[in-house]
Formats: sequence, C-alpha cells, structure tokens
Amino acid sequence: MALQVVSTEFLKTATRPDQWPRGEFAEVAFVGRSNVGKSSMLNALTKKRKLARVSNTPGRTRALQFFEVRYRPSPASRPRVVRFCDLPGYGYAKVSKDERAQWVAMIDDYLRQRGPLKAVVLIVDGRHEPMESDLDALKFLTEAGRLVVVAATKMDKLARTKRGHALKLVERAMHLPPGDCRPHLDPNRLAPHPPRRQHRRRVPARDQAHIPLAPPLRQPARDPMPHAGLRGEVPKC
Repeated sequence: MALQVVSTEFLKTATRPDQWPRGEFAEVAFVGRSNVGKSSMLNALTKKRKLARVSNTPGRTRALQFFEVRYRPSPASRPRVVRFCDLPGYGYAKVSKDERAQWVAMIDDYLRQRGPLKAVVLIVDGRHEPMESDLDALKFLTEAGRLVVVAATKMDKLARTKRGHALKLVERAMHLPPGDCRPHLDPNRLAPHPPRRQHRRRVPARDQAHIPLAPPLRQPARDPMPHAGLRGEVPKC
C-alpha cells in the first residue's frame, strides 16, 4: 500500500553542521549527477510538484536543502515525520575547483556526522549505463558507512519492454544484486492507457434479419401425469 502524504514543507538551506535542522526525526538523503531528475523524484514522492525546483541548468543546487514530510503508513495510523535532504549534484563541470572542494567537504561532513540519517538514495539515469562518477559516488557512500539505495530515474522515457533490461544493465555495472535497483517513473510524464477497443463480430447483412433480439421463451414441459402428486411418488392405480 502506498504511503499517504499528509503535508510537506521546506525547512531550510544549510552549508555548515550548525545550520542543520535539530531533532531526531529519521532522514533520507538524495544525491545524483546534475540534471538526473532528482528534483522531479522529490516532487513525485512528496506529491508536491513545486517542492524542489526543477531546472534546466545543471548544478543549481549548491547547498543542503532540507524538507519535512508528514505521512501515514496506513489510513488508520497517526501521522509520522520523515525528513528529506537534497544534496548538490555531482559531475557538473562548470564550477571552480575551489567550489567543488567546498561541495565535497560539505557533503562529507553531512554523511559522516549526521546522526538521524538512515539511508542515501543514489539516483542514476536509467536510460544509460552508469558513468564513472556514479560508480565513484557509490564507493564514496559505501565507505562512509551509509545504507545506499540505487534508484533509476527517467524510466518513463523508455518503452515498457526495455525497462527491465535497462535495470539489469545498471545492476551489472554497479555490482548490485538482482532486483536491488529501484525504478522510478515520473507520474506526470506517464501517458494514460488508451481504452481498449472492443472487437465485435461483424454479421453479414443477409444474416442480420435472422438474429433474434431476445432469446425465445421456453415452453414448460407438459406433465404426462398431472395428478401424480409429488415428484418421485408412484401414482395409485
């Protein structure tokens, strides 16, 4: 059963540990190459289309973005809280070496020091094999001692018959067990299923006059011995 999102709100932007949100709510971080569809995934998960800014300019996120999500695991349960952290995208070339070093230090501090962090979602483009930067990110996250979940985005741009093969390529390149890569399909990009056409048998014109509009009524069978009484009784002679 899908989680029911009650509310979602942006908390704050942080670049240093003293700016991180306080509290012990469970936290999940999202990281991936620039323009890999990270913002679209966050918007889809929180069911809020404009929560994370979707930009055509790679590398726009240059700090830690924190969000708070209230959800119900089931309709009868009380709302719970989980926090999302949007990490800056890696693999973007149009930044200086000093700025890139600041990003690495900021993310490294967060991954190694953040207590409430429970898992990191590593996002890759499911249409292509993972790049070297994706493999480096997986190694970096694993060495930091974090639980890593690999998710493949932009699967909705592939034909249905090719999605399974694409996931296998990602798992093979990243040395993941079969079934470990999670596919993500943007619901805003999925086309609705066309209605199925009902194939009706065409009847030749010469036979149309012989098709009854309703089945003929069955006449009740006449009882050869109407005064025999109950079924199974032997009539008296």
